[in-house]
Amino acid sequence: MTKLWPFQTSLTVFCLLSLAISLTGCGSETYEKRLANTVEYYKYLERVQKALAPGAFEEQNLRFQPPKGFELIPKDKKDKDRDTRLPEFLRSEIPGVVGVWKMNVPVMLGQESVEKPVYMLALSNADRWAKSRTPGAPDPLKYHNDLFYTLLGEVGISDITRADRGPNLDLNVWKSGVTFPDSAKDTKFAPPKTYNTITLFNPEMRFDNIPMEFNVYQYGAGDNQAALLIISPRNIAADSYRENLKMALPTFDYTRPAAASAPPAGNSAPGTTSSPGASNSPAPPRAPGGGF
Repeated sequence: MTKLWPFQTSLTVFCLLSLAISLTGCGSETYEKRLANTVEYYKYLERVQKALAPGAFEEQNLRFQPPKGFELIPKDKKDKDRDTRLPEFLRSEIPGVVGVWKMNVPVMLGQESVEKPVYMLALSNADRWAKSRTPGAPDPLKYHNDLFYTLLGEVGISDITRADRGPNLDLNVWKSGVTFPDSAKDTKFAPPKTYNTITLFNPEMRFDNIPMEFNVYQYGAGDNQAALLIISPRNIAADSYRENLKMALPTFDYTRPAAASAPPAGNSAPGTTSSPGASNSPAPPRAPGGGF
């Protein structure tokens, strides 16, 4: 289901608000401060509208407004053997897929710029909660952990804590408590969202002779475990792609479905998680860098 994002506000509202402030009879200094803040706010809204797609995605208690240029891929109900929205080069199914988007970006291949796809996946443990009373069903409280090790296997990395990573020392390490927006100026208008992030990269992982990497933005903990996964080529030659992504990350939100039952006895207790990098458990060793 798609809804209009509330940031899409007309300039008329700005004019009316400015007029209302001018009629309050307050001192000129207070008026000027309010007017300056209003102008700054609408400049922020203008940046948001330029950076994000016009509609918000809402599915399975997950909400997200993707960056402009990403197109939602419909799920093929005919193929029950695999999720046809996912890139064909993936060797395994990614757990908890809620929505998948795709866009082409310019990538530097030697001295040449070529168009290659970027995939963006919104993930959560909602499906696990729906099946939590089924015997043998995966534990929804271990979703982050299972997702992480699925991706490690996909990338072909066996141990991210090794000290001999060589040129990849700035990758494959968790960064905890990363917030978006990442500037105090923008947090006045958008409540920051906190992520644990990691970039998984293996020089041997290539698609169509292009080195690929997985950027994971892990969100929530305990009952509410979700993530944004971006599968992209390295050396993307588009700063707007990165800036638009930063504007989109504060719109990501997820809570487990209200009707979901607790896991059967013997599973992890609510509010706990063994997920690497989760906000309520110690993060793995970190190093400078990572991210996109």
